[in-house]
Amino acid sequence: MNILFKIFTQPTRNDILNSGLSLAMSFGTNFNKPIQSRLGRKFILTDRELDEYNQICRAAMTDSHNFIYETLMSTSKNFDVIHKKVLRARWKIYLLSKYPWIKPSNLRALFSQGIYFAMKDGWTEALK
Repeated sequence: MNILFKIFTQPTRNDILNSGLSLAMSFGTNFNKPIQSRLGRKFILTDRELDEYNQICRAAMTDSHNFIYETLMSTSKNFDVIHKKVLRARWKIYLLSKYPWIKPSNLRALFSQGIYFAMKDGWTEALK
């Protein structure tokens, strides 16, 4: 019965956005590549819809990474530190105010990825 429910259930916009965001965050061969073709294999969408989902998901990912990066960079330049819990709380408020559809598993992945990129550039010294 569960399989039949999935077959006849239409995905919501939030479902598609979260699936697209997961695809946008992919590492490996799909790193930093557009999501339209991969998202189109999962959902029946027009080219225009696929482009829109790609744009929204990339914007969410970029805004997330930029918030973390800029907060750590600013904190470091002021010779200060920020607790990881404080950074996460501020980041979450900021991100969910712009993208309230992001599910918890994608939030965790976005934060981890943002910290990873900031660490690669040496900005996590401001993180406590």
